[in-house]
Amino acid sequence: MNNEDLYVQIGISIRSARKANKITQEQLGDLLSISRASLSNIERGRHRIQIHVLYEIAENMDMSITDFLAAQSQGQGAKKIIN
Repeated sequence: MNNEDLYVQIGISIRSARKANKITQEQLGDLLSISRASLSNIERGRHRIQIHVLYEIAENMDMSITDFLAAQSQGQGAKKIIN
């Protein structure tokens, strides 16, 4: 998986967690002090998320940063075993 794919997958994980918590982009953006548009770009993988923003998202959703990375690392492990 290249870096761009990683950011897209992290964004998908963020969007999924946000929706599961019934939080709008605007509400989460306000909590993070970023615009709704910036959050939208993060969720679509168009902006590389800074680690402190990912940490704040995880804290606001009562999650760990690793929750956003778990699916990606599991997929990578399977790929390494197969290859």
